[in-house]
Order: sequence, then structure tokens, then C-alpha cells
Amino acid sequence: MATGEEKYVLFAGELLGSWDSRISVIPKDEHYVIDKNGRPVKEKCEPFLEIEASVHKIFCGHNVYGGPTDFRQVCRDFVALVEGKRDFYRTLTLP
Repeated sequence: MATGEEKYVLFAGELLGSWDSRISVIPKDEHYVIDKNGRPVKEKCEPFLEIEASVHKIFCGHNVYGGPTDFRQVCRDFVALVEGKRDFYRTLTLP
């Protein structure tokens, strides 16, 4: 932005809490499955990205009031925003 304000920040790590306005992008190659005893266990899988963020904070700048009312549209907008940052994903490596 012209003022130097950061609208959002992409980073590879865990969010610190509900107040964190960054977009967390973590490459993963394991997911949980239920074993024969009914317990969740990690299993190798095809690599994927886990993305966590507050779309309300990204699009409104806060999460206090007046959030989006069209959930599907805000999800589509969020996906389009994240897809537009493909150069960032090339810098990520699996843990």
C-alpha cells in the first residue's frame, strides 16, 4: 500500500492466536487416518499446503463486526488471493 501498511503477510509457520492477522502456509506430507483400533495415526501422503487465516481480518482489517455475509464468495475470494501468491510457495520446503 502507498502508506507502507501491510494488508496481510504470508509466512510459513503456526499462527500465534486469534489476534494474529497473518496467513499461515505450511507444506505437509502427512495426514491423520484412523487405525484398526480407532485411534488417529499419522500417515505419509501426497504433499499439500495447509493454509490458515482469518478471512474477516484479511478483507475487513479486523474481526470485530460487519464481517462477510456471503461465506461461499469470501472463500472464493480467499482462494483467488492465495493462488495469486504462487512465487511465495516455491520458497517452501517440507519439514
